[in-house]
Amino acid sequence: MDPMQFDLINTVLVISSVLVGLLILGLGPIGRALGRRIDGRSAPQLAERGQQEAELEVLRDRVGELEERLDFAERLLAAGKRTDDR
Repeated sequence: MDPMQFDLINTVLVISSVLVGLLILGLGPIGRALGRRIDGRSAPQLAERGQQEAELEVLRDRVGELEERLDFAERLLAAGKRTDDR
């Protein structure tokens, strides 16, 4: 095989491999994310973000209340065990 033909075949293989890789990335989740980013749809709208932050604050309050209830229940159980041991 002629060295020129070998170089040409290698070049074609490298270029086609790169194109196939880019095609796979472009059609996959990365490509879709880049497409949304280009369209300007990747960031949540400000109103939606404010709603999410408000919901997060409500959930944090609920978790805090649940922690207090759990602490109270643990203290009751511990007090009950102390009175049973006596």
